[in-house]
Amino acid sequence: SVCDEDGDFTATNTLGTTYQLISLHSGDNYNHTWIISSNNGYSNKAIPDLDTVDVTLPGNPTSTIESYVIQHRMTNTETTCTYSQSQILQVPGCSDTCSPDFAYRTAGMTGYFFDQSSSTNAITKWNWSFGDGDTSELANPNHLFFGGPSFPVTLRIESSVCGQTINKSVKKRITLGCSGNTAFRYRYEESSSNPWNVILEYPSDATDRVSFKNSSTLIWDYGDGHKDTIKGADWASSSAGGYNYQTYHLYEQCKDYSVTLQIIDPDCGSFSSIKTIQLPCTCSNSPTSNFTTHNLQTGTPFDIEVTDLSAGYGKDIIRWEWDMGNGDSFVNTTAPGTFSYRYTTCGKYPIHLIVYNALGCFGESIREVSCGGDSCTPGTPTADFSASQNLNNPDSFTFTDLSTPTDSIYRWQWDFGDGSRSSVKTPPEHTYASCTNNTVQLRVWDKNGCWDDAIQDVSCLCPNPDAKINIIQDPLNPKKFTFLDLSTLPPNHLNNAEYYWEFGDGTSSVQRNPPAHEYVICGQYTVRLKVTTDCGSSDDVIQDAVCGCPSPSPEFAYYCIGEKIVNFTDISKSSQPIESWLWEFGDNTNFGGQNPPNHEYSRPGTYLVNLSITTTCKSVSTWSRYVTVPCCEFPT
Repeated sequence: SVCDEDGDFTATNTLGTTYQLISLHSGDNYNHTWIISSNNGYSNKAIPDLDTVDVTLPGNPTSTIESYVIQHRMTNTETTCTYSQSQILQVPGCSDTCSPDFAYRTAGMTGYFFDQSSSTNAITKWNWSFGDGDTSELANPNHLFFGGPSFPVTLRIESSVCGQTINKSVKKRITLGCSGNTAFRYRYEESSSNPWNVILEYPSDATDRVSFKNSSTLIWDYGDGHKDTIKGADWASSSAGGYNYQTYHLYEQCKDYSVTLQIIDPDCGSFSSIKTIQLPCTCSNSPTSNFTTHNLQTGTPFDIEVTDLSAGYGKDIIRWEWDMGNGDSFVNTTAPGTFSYRYTTCGKYPIHLIVYNALGCFGESIREVSCGGDSCTPGTPTADFSASQNLNNPDSFTFTDLSTPTDSIYRWQWDFGDGSRSSVKTPPEHTYASCTNNTVQLRVWDKNGCWDDAIQDVSCLCPNPDAKINIIQDPLNPKKFTFLDLSTLPPNHLNNAEYYWEFGDGTSSVQRNPPAHEYVICGQYTVRLKVTTDCGSSDDVIQDAVCGCPSPSPEFAYYCIGEKIVNFTDISKSSQPIESWLWEFGDNTNFGGQNPPNHEYSRPGTYLVNLSITTTCKSVSTWSRYVTVPCCEFPT
């Protein structure tokens, strides 16, 4: 016989990367063998011995064309002749993506986990490893942890990418069950004066049980420029499950001091509480501390101009103590007038000025300056709460969360100052075992992990008022403002309260709602109201009265698309209309406009992205945030 046939065949694309292979010779006397191979390692010989077959060829996940060699061998059983024919198929690339991610929240030692992975094709498997030996295959599991409080949690998902089954994972370290009572108390030796000897004791009650370990560090900031750091075994001694520490500090000037106790725990992070120490002294005709600020250059570096407006009232000021809010402080012994100051990085800084006369009497003021922020925008979130006493049971209080912005806060941690805690937004009415003073702390977190604290003292003997004000600018005269008291007084102490206003320009008032006040020069003035009840408790509130063009608050959000493409969205806030936006992507490319098109970086790396916005009254602010690419990596 003569072998005069061939192994010709056709290859037709039917759907996606699926092809139908058809031999041009068919019949019972033919045996067919199909062999497929490529440079990506794909090899498939397990194809039916048929004259027509359907095969799916994986696309290349780099979106480039993949070449496959199709070989058809055909044997004629009657003539025993064997024929072979090959073709090369060019299969288009594949753009499938798969990015594992998860979110979580905690309550006590229980973690609640939520899969937030993205995948072009359906996710077929989830595997959670909680870092304590336990695992789960649920998409959204709950887990009770023991020990800790820090655990590395890993989520591994399985999905199909470009016709291949792959596994990808993401790991996050979580902490839970972290809370600490940092409340402390103080007393002074009445026989001591000039200097005044103050005794500080932690915790505020010797019977308190404290969750911190002996590896924690105590940092005392005495409010007069002096600090003490006490580490580990130097302060911790186990007693009834708690730790006790007592320290002494000498104050050289008789005034009020804000003392901060910060406790740093290696697992739980940093906790702090603040208490005002009031020394028994009086000073008539005290000087008034006052100054204004003006932004010279926003961004990094951040330059400001400061003008001292302090007044001595009959006694010359001999000393100006400045705390610039960034760890830098200095003293002037002659009137500083106007001077410039540079911050090395953009941020929000509280400037504190204390002035003294020759008698040792003093006045102080605080003003905040801001050019934007870093990864967490200063003041976002802002923790705040109110405390209401039960009229029928004075030992019981209802605490109401007033933190902002309400739509982004997702976690709350309350410390009621008596060892009791809660992690819900609105805790049940809390009853104290004994009628005393207690320091209550609320910490809130937003969805970006940024947090803020609010601290108040509550007392069933003489509860604190809640000082609040409203500042209204005259629409016809921008230098003129009306100041309204919106404070809440505690029950049974609604009468005979005292009010003291400071308008930030050296003037003051003791009326509850003073007459409209007009400033001589347009600027930014820090207004303070102190409210004192008839039983001696007090609260104060500080708010700026701004005449001119207030600065906007730029901010943006971003998310990743694929490996190197990032979507940026403007979420800036401004009391004035925004005129223009300037985006700087950190790779020498810019964009002018509110929301830029998706931006593709040329290579992996970490980029500092700046957003500068300008209002219609020409105030400018810049906000910066680091963005890291690639955002999604395929397994190696």
